[in-house]
Amino acid sequence: AASSQAMNPLVVQDGSWLILDSLWFGGPSQQPIPGGDFENWYNASWEDPDGWTSDNPMIDQSVAGDMAEQTTDAYKGNYALKVTTTWEAGQNWIASTVMNGWHSDTTWQNGGVPFANQVDTLIGWYKYTPSGQDTAVLWIDFFQGNTWGPPFWSTWKALPTSPTYSYFEIPFDALAVPDTIRINISSSSSPGPSNIGSELIIDEIQMKSNPLNTGIRSEEHTSE
Repeated sequence: AASSQAMNPLVVQDGSWLILDSLWFGGPSQQPIPGGDFENWYNASWEDPDGWTSDNPMIDQSVAGDMAEQTTDAYKGNYALKVTTTWEAGQNWIASTVMNGWHSDTTWQNGGVPFANQVDTLIGWYKYTPSGQDTAVLWIDFFQGNTWGPPFWSTWKALPTSPTYSYFEIPFDALAVPDTIRINISSSSSPGPSNIGSELIIDEIQMKSNPLNTGIRSEEHTSE
């Protein structure tokens, strides 16, 4: 039950509300739904950066902790994004993934942001501390018309170990002009038991065609 479209946070509106109480299954046996009276509660909380969706709501944080969280270890401004490969009972190890779309109840991923450049370059800054032989991964999916099916084109980049902030860029020339892109950030390329604890900190993700203006730090970079 949800007071709004819980799987699509980008369309949720403030003020929607829903009250439920004393739920049970109908039929001859009338078995109660565990917790249907909503008298006993447990605390759960997480943070997602504005415009992005993490895996945090999908895991037991009392076991796995936060897979994606805010950090003050920023390249620019006050905060950056930290994602960590973790472990949850029943799901084994999980590479934390953050995307600028949302999780759907019919497809694993949906949504994105409007974007209409066929040629551009995604840039940003990152730190990466792997556990075992691991790399972080950042990829971009390109769509036309809808975002619940496969993208018509994708590109990606592996981010290797970097104890201090390193610049990265992903130049692209898509097969056609998109109307939407979805950016995915993952703390592991192929998560396994030896990769639990791989940690990626990433900041200032932007397109060269539309740069951010966070703080006052400014540096020139050449292509890698």
